[in-house]
Amino acid sequence: MPQRDRWRARLLLIGAAFYACVPSEDDPQASATEGTSGTSTGSTTAEPATSDDWPSSSTSPTTSPGPTATSTSTTGFDNATDDTDTAATEGPTSTTGTTGGSRSICGDGIVGGDEECDDGPANDEHGACTDDCTIAYCGDEKIQIGKEACDFGEDDGEGKYNGDGSYNGCTALCQLGAHCGDNELQADHEDCEKMGPKMADGSQCVECKWDANLLFVSSMSYSGKLGGLEGADAKCQALAAAADLPSPELFMAWISDSDASPQSRFKPPIDGEYILPNGLEVASDWDSLVAGVDLQVAINVDETKTVITKPFRVWSNTTATGVGLDGSDCNGWTSDELGVLGSYGTASEVSALWSHTDTEWCSKKYRLYCVGSVG
Repeated sequence: MPQRDRWRARLLLIGAAFYACVPSEDDPQASATEGTSGTSTGSTTAEPATSDDWPSSSTSPTTSPGPTATSTSTTGFDNATDDTDTAATEGPTSTTGTTGGSRSICGDGIVGGDEECDDGPANDEHGACTDDCTIAYCGDEKIQIGKEACDFGEDDGEGKYNGDGSYNGCTALCQLGAHCGDNELQADHEDCEKMGPKMADGSQCVECKWDANLLFVSSMSYSGKLGGLEGADAKCQALAAAADLPSPELFMAWISDSDASPQSRFKPPIDGEYILPNGLEVASDWDSLVAGVDLQVAINVDETKTVITKPFRVWSNTTATGVGLDGSDCNGWTSDELGVLGSYGTASEVSALWSHTDTEWCSKKYRLYCVGSVG
């Protein structure tokens, strides 16, 4: 027998003898026989013990210098290894846990692996936990319903991004920026807003654009040499386009020569109200505009929505009924020479004087009335 096994057998015998000598609390005679038991056990040292001499459940005392054996094997001491301990601590492998070696399935309701969240069936592209088990955040280009109104991320592909301050843009907090319907008039993009200036019933403001015929007085002044009626129209159209008014190509000057007038040139007119760029109603329809009666408000707002407060003159050669006058049209609006007269109206007036007040030399520089959305 190898020397190692002899020492192990002796230590086990000593341990067995020790435990045999410990008195039992249930045996009052244990102390009386202690010496005998110890002698009897100690006399069995003639032959080394084998593994068959010991019950399979025996364990060596914790004070033994040898290795601790917890194996239930009965084939010998050399078979007592740490395999039993290893097997006992490993246990079965989880398929959904977060420990090493585990795997997770997005949508099973258990957060694991690389998942940031997992709400199970509630995972949604527009939810707090997305359909790829990542936590939604402002900037992920996914609109989280109930918390975000928009999300362009770093770039929506059209040059917009969160916080760029653009019209119809998205703020850095994923809320709508300036837009139609925010009750703030964005003069560069809108004609009207729900809380901005509007007509009596407010029904003409559609998608922040006036659904009506527009009138304005020009911000610029011109001599009587306008280039004829077509030249006057072109000036109105250029101003309307620069102010980003709708359909600028349809604007025409309220002016007459010996051959044509608003009554003949503006036919057939578009149905609906006639309003200023700030939304105030001048007349409810074409018939009211040319009725020769007082206007509801003076035509004293230019194409940029600026209100002109002081009286000023406007070339027209036209009556309040839209009919042309004779002989005061600066030679068909082609001359600015002294001695040539042109007829003008006064923009601060609501009476018939708004269209015709008097005549003046064509060398003077006056404004123009411009009417849009006409046929």
